[in-house]
Amino acid sequence: MSFLRTLSQIQSLLLHGSQLRKRLVNDSMYKIYECYPPKRGLWINCFTYTRHKLLYTLNVIFYHVLPAILLDVIFKFGGKKLRLLPVYRKIQKFTEALSYFTTNEWMFFNHNMRHLYKSLSAEDYDYFPCDVKKMIWLEYIHDYGKGMRRHIGKETMDTLPEGRKRMFRITILHNIIKTGFYLFWAAVIYFILRFYRIIDPINFSGIFMRSD
Repeated sequence: MSFLRTLSQIQSLLLHGSQLRKRLVNDSMYKIYECYPPKRGLWINCFTYTRHKLLYTLNVIFYHVLPAILLDVIFKFGGKKLRLLPVYRKIQKFTEALSYFTTNEWMFFNHNMRHLYKSLSAEDYDYFPCDVKKMIWLEYIHDYGKGMRRHIGKETMDTLPEGRKRMFRITILHNIIKTGFYLFWAAVIYFILRFYRIIDPINFSGIFMRSD
């Protein structure tokens, strides 16, 4: 889903008084992170949605714990002090603390705000525009990304080219590691199935052999 398409869906939902889904908002935040990446970013943002606790636990193990252990070992042999496993432990504790709020559906009503909006005169509305349906969400999300980078990340916009170069390199590294990760587990599953004779051995030489 493209960034502009995500924002247009948000705009459409607000115009028709529909519910905003968390996934749609998260997608827009993911895209804005790509537009304004931090210069000191450790990795790219990745979201995986699941309704099942088991799949969530497996994702934590394979995407957080194991990579953190692997990188910590690499950093240790490289003489660096950075340790990712304690960081992921803190993230996990924070995630579990918020799980009640993030795994349940919440309904918020703004009847009083609507009543206040309808009671405003044209002159008052010019001073206090408060109709979210008329917000330009493309500008809002971009301003949000710039503000996060400036006030939370403490980075100015003149470092944006450096952040984009770093994010480009990290994205390439991420895809290489992800590909190697999937190939490794595919090989493990293949050899387990071969060991128990569930499948026949694959003749790789025959696959790449040219036929006359």
